[in-house]
Amino acid sequence: MRENFDRVFVEKFRMLKKNLPNFYKGSSQKLNDNFANESNLVWREFNNFEIIEALNQRKVLKNYGVISLVLNYNSKGFLRDANYSLSLVKDGVEMAIISFLPVENKTLRIVQIQGQKGFKFDIENLSWKDILIDELKLFAYNLGFKNLEILRAEENYLIKFPRAVGPDFDMEEHKKRFLYIYNVLPVRKWKFKYKKGDFYSKFSF
Repeated sequence: MRENFDRVFVEKFRMLKKNLPNFYKGSSQKLNDNFANESNLVWREFNNFEIIEALNQRKVLKNYGVISLVLNYNSKGFLRDANYSLSLVKDGVEMAIISFLPVENKTLRIVQIQGQKGFKFDIENLSWKDILIDELKLFAYNLGFKNLEILRAEENYLIKFPRAVGPDFDMEEHKKRFLYIYNVLPVRKWKFKYKKGDFYSKFSF
C-alpha cells in the first residue's frame, strides 16, 4: 500500500479486504492491482468509506422476472475489464455485463459493455445494453458520483485484439459492432456528449 495513504483509510481498507472474496490470490476474477489506488481516490474525493463499501458489495440490486441485476457477480462467464461490474444474470448464468472503475472528479468510467452471443432482453423498447446503462446511472447517482464516461472504441485495445476468436469470427463485423456500442450508442441514445479528440464520451448528472 502506498505510503501517502492516510491512517484512517489504511485501517478501514485493511478491514474491508478481509471480507472480499475476490481480493486474495487464487480467487476467481481477482481484483486487479489498481484496487487500492481506486479505493483511496474515492476516499479522498468523498471522505466517506461507506461509498467504497457499497462499490464492493456482491448483491442482487433488482429482479426483472427470471433475470436479476447483480452488482459484482464475477462469474467465469466474462473476463471483467475493471474491478466493478453490474450484470444481468439468468438461472445463475451471467448473460451481460457492464464493468467500470472510479476516476477523478467523482466519475465512473465504463470500459466494458458485453453480452453472451444471442442474448436478447428487452423491456419497454430498452435493450440489455440500455438497461445496464440506465441502472449504472441510477447506481452512480445514488452513491453521489457526478459523472459517467465511456472509453471510445478506438482507445480500447479489444477492438484490435478481441478475445475468444472462433472459426467464424469476422474482424470487420467485430470492429463495426465495437464502434456502434462504444461510440454511436452513447451519443445517439444514452445522452453522453463527445468532444472531438477526447478519449471518452461523457455524461453528467
